Amino acid sequence: LDGRDVATVPHSELHRAVAMVGQEPVLFARSVERNVKYGLEGTPFEPSDDEVREALALANFDSRDDDKDDDHDQGQGGPLGLS
Repeated sequence: LDGRDVATVPHSELHRAVAMVGQEPVLFARSVERNVKYGLEGTPFEPSDDEVREALALANFDSRDDDKDDDHDQGQGGPLGLS
């Protein structure tokens, strides 16, 4: 680590300097649309429903239930299905 043997770096120093960011996309137990809007709801940057649908199409979102009329609005939780 910057020329130092990582075994010699104090554990607390490693915790301050290194972070892990998970790469597995996960949905919260809410609609897919609300998951896309998460963090922007109620702000001037909140996307419109059309923008969300466009984003899902660009991301190749693969709906898990093709029998529903509006499958993007179902409360789902767990891994996100991308095709």
